[in-house]
Amino acid sequence: MSTNSKNSAAYHKRASAKEKLCRYAEAILDYTKSIELDDIDEFDREELDVTNSGCLLSYFHRGNTRLKSGDRQEAVEDYTEVISFRAITTDDLMIIAKARRYAEDLESAIRDFTTTID
Repeated sequence: MSTNSKNSAAYHKRASAKEKLCRYAEAILDYTKSIELDDIDEFDREELDVTNSGCLLSYFHRGNTRLKSGDRQEAVEDYTEVISFRAITTDDLMIIAKARRYAEDLESAIRDFTTTID
């Protein structure tokens, strides 16, 4: 059997399994490795298929894991990274607003929730 330590999808899937076992610190490390291996530079951003990007999924899931583990500000940063690649949707803004609320950045949360209402 051959192995591949540069397989970002394997790191992402292993992180997902660790997250389900509430092994958040280990999951965050694996999501981070997946992001590093599948990093997107500025040139790639213009041609990125955001619906099928492992890197963006890893940022999103790492944000979820960070939120569960109490790293709320870092979760906001991951979600913000995801939306930097595409036009923001109401769902995106709701996720960020919730993370900001949990991070006790209440003024920003209120602003984001208000934007989803308007």
